[in-house]
Amino acid sequence: MENIKESFSDFIKNQPEINSLLSIPKAGWVNLKFTKKEHELSWLTCVPLHWLEAAIYGMKTGEPFTVWGDQESAGIVYCTVTHDGCYVFEEYNYRDVEYVWLFPGEFCRLLYKDISENIDAWVKEWDIGDTPEESRRMIQEKLDELEGVFKENREKARRDLNQRIRDAMNGDGWGLTVTDESLIDEDLIDEWHAFCERREEMFEEKRKGNNQEDTQPDSIAYLGMDPEDV
Repeated sequence: MENIKESFSDFIKNQPEINSLLSIPKAGWVNLKFTKKEHELSWLTCVPLHWLEAAIYGMKTGEPFTVWGDQESAGIVYCTVTHDGCYVFEEYNYRDVEYVWLFPGEFCRLLYKDISENIDAWVKEWDIGDTPEESRRMIQEKLDELEGVFKENREKARRDLNQRIRDAMNGDGWGLTVTDESLIDEDLIDEWHAFCERREEMFEEKRKGNNQEDTQPDSIAYLGMDPEDV
């Protein structure tokens, strides 16, 4: 078991930091930046609209989704985004699948960043609408929709977390941990911190009690008893 834990820990440490999915479009091409193998996608696939639409679907439903891009003579490259990470493979090479340690929420956040920050280049280099103004409007509408889904999901996460915190403090779910305290309501945060301190004190007392029991000799239970009763 320790070897498995160490191997997984090493795997996590060796994962590269991913700050971008797509390069800035140039001459009708864009590069994938989150894969080890270089993939160039051409304007034949409407990347800004199709990828944003897929991201919106994934964020709304919580289901896996797939995006793809035409590499022209090299065929199509696919990326399936799941809760276990991303799987990237080429049209004519299904057996050589690259796994990327990147999950749906972060994938969609980076996609939003890469397109919104370089929208001028996408409008110029990609054949989307009949005019640049129409292209910009179409891209911006998808960006706004994805941003709206982000806000809806965060609000839902906030409501769910605060309810779980209240349940925990009422005795249901003492094992609850919170990884993002920015979601906790202001009128609940101090009470939650106080509860965590009390919970830790209780767990510490229990740990000490268990340690004392483990160090007692087997005969300790017989102290004070009549030997005839043993």
